Amino acid sequence: MPASRQGQTALTFIADNTLRPPLLASLGRVCEKVHELSDLAALERLPAEFAFDLVLVDGQFPETAFAAICSAIRQQLSWHPGKPIIVLADDVAAAARARRAGATDFVLRPVDWPAFEERMRFHVAAAAQSDFDVRQREWLRHTQRQAGVASFDLDTGTGHLLCSEEITHLLGRADSTPPRHLDELFAAIAEDDRQRVWEIFEAAILNGTELKVEFRVNLAGSENRILLAQSTGKIKGQRLCGTLQDVTEGRRIAERLSFLASYDELTLLANRNHFKDILAKAMSQAQRSGVKLVGLFMDLDKFQRINDSLGPNIGDQLLRMVANRVRGVLRGTDCLARSIAGDDDRLDQVARLGGDEFTILLVDVARVENSARVAQRILDALKDAFVVDEHEIVVSASIGITIFPDDSTDLDSFMKNGDAAMFHAKAQGRNNYQFFNESLHLSASSKLALEGRLRRAMENRELVLHYQPKIDAGSGRVLGVEALVRWSHPDMGLVPPSQFIPVAEETGLIVPIGEWVLNEACRQAIEWRAQGLKDLSIGVNLSALQFRGADLSQRLADIIAAHGIQPECIDVELTESMLMYDVEDAIHKMNELRGIGLTLSIDDFGTGYSSLSYLMRFPLNTLKIDRSFVRDLAADTHCASITRAILMMAKSLNLKVVAEGVETSQQAAWLRENECDVLQGYYFSRPLPADELARFCAEKQVSAHDGG
Repeated sequence: MPASRQGQTALTFIADNTLRPPLLASLGRVCEKVHELSDLAALERLPAEFAFDLVLVDGQFPETAFAAICSAIRQQLSWHPGKPIIVLADDVAAAARARRAGATDFVLRPVDWPAFEERMRFHVAAAAQSDFDVRQREWLRHTQRQAGVASFDLDTGTGHLLCSEEITHLLGRADSTPPRHLDELFAAIAEDDRQRVWEIFEAAILNGTELKVEFRVNLAGSENRILLAQSTGKIKGQRLCGTLQDVTEGRRIAERLSFLASYDELTLLANRNHFKDILAKAMSQAQRSGVKLVGLFMDLDKFQRINDSLGPNIGDQLLRMVANRVRGVLRGTDCLARSIAGDDDRLDQVARLGGDEFTILLVDVARVENSARVAQRILDALKDAFVVDEHEIVVSASIGITIFPDDSTDLDSFMKNGDAAMFHAKAQGRNNYQFFNESLHLSASSKLALEGRLRRAMENRELVLHYQPKIDAGSGRVLGVEALVRWSHPDMGLVPPSQFIPVAEETGLIVPIGEWVLNEACRQAIEWRAQGLKDLSIGVNLSALQFRGADLSQRLADIIAAHGIQPECIDVELTESMLMYDVEDAIHKMNELRGIGLTLSIDDFGTGYSSLSYLMRFPLNTLKIDRSFVRDLAADTHCASITRAILMMAKSLNLKVVAEGVETSQQAAWLRENECDVLQGYYFSRPLPADELARFCAEKQVSAHDGG
């Protein structure tokens, strides 16, 4: 079979029986397959996807029939202008009529068969190239649509534009006609951007420099779209070639991430890092001008009990309401933050440092007594009950007050002194404010007392573990749990981890507490195994001090061996900030932990600063998406975009994904639809004592078996 005709197909309509044998023989030498059709009905019986390379119609067919054949081919089959329709004509006049009816070319009788075959080969080759060109254009159109990119070619002398079809979508044009002149393109640009964009275009045209500019285009009935125009090479002669790309979503995500770097997503207040930047600027200005700064460090009293009893969703709503109420008090205060850098850079005077801890910065305070009045106004404002989802909640707060430069001369001391004063307010019975003084220094303050109580708590077995289930997104079964330490103090009640964990980390107690957690988790794993819960893994959080210990892997191996459990039953959870402290050392330690059979998870992903290049090097098994990203999935498209990107990235790295903080059915459904592997949060269960967790697992297994 000659390669030149392999796979090629011809359609024929032959009226002259004397011409049929030589014509079919000649076409057979050009095409592999020849389909002879007798009339229009035969054409209509062909499937719409029928593939052909050439159509030959005998001019003996009536002109109306010939026109009908051409029309039917165009309407019924996979036809495009590159597919040739050839007519056998008796003379040039007949050929002209055929061309008007739709023919591509003609062959005059009598037929010169060698010339005929060569002409047919030419048309078949041209059709193949046309097919290729069509596929190329379709592929380019599809690729540009998927990427949100259009290409353009500008004649800088005349302003004439040659654009790809995707530009009509990017510009939101009602018709499908691309702009043909630069003026049409600029008419779509938002009016506020036109002058700036024109100046950059003009510089590129006149000076031959690179074109790169972003601008907004006005879309009817929707938000503006942000496009990036950039040249793809140097200008040659009068031509400027380049691309237009839709960067709207990318810019929104970038803005979102930039916001999250400085602000707390829940309350929209400045976060700890941003507050420190504000404080550093305020201190510098205060030193130059000789004024005082006052910091009010506020912590809600017994907030953890609200979270434990009503769930984090209620707790989050309460924190928002508290933030708004505090800001409302400050708006009426005439001694508060003034701009440090001018009216256009107004300070964020209220910050959420984390958990239920807030800080208020008062600038240029004339009299120290004024700060006490502000603190009392805040306490008074919190007295009225908050109504959250039909729950009436009464909260109080403890406020510590520190003054710069009276109490401290640097940022770290200012923060520590504010904390010390706040802890002192709690020690004085809560719901009050206390000023910092030297007697409250950390070495002899409430934190030291808390350290002593925490040491005794370990001796008196006041620490307990609660376990929050991790649910398989597909089957609904419990795959594992996360072990969470709790301190049940006989007098103070349940002490929130946000209070005693920082003290434990500062004093080094976190290391023995961490080892106790691992021992208790291993002991509990043995007990659950005896109850039939054999496949339950337990996630254990490691502190930064534990992780940086020189003999970490050996200590963990010894604990696991002492209990006689399989190492894969333990999932070690590490935070991004812990790993980024010393990346090379972290990778070494993680490989050691994997070497003894432990599985590794990166916890609270998205709140730290790990880059993709580092993430690819970490020997991880699981990525846990931080609850801040899960919280607003249903209502916030930007949050959903970021979470979807994290899921896609984790899948590409073959990491299992756990979503923390799942509180609603909508969140769970969204995560399942986007192929998240494991779900964890109050929607399924709060952290449970060990015996309640065993019952929960049994119920879930029965539910999964029953299809519930």
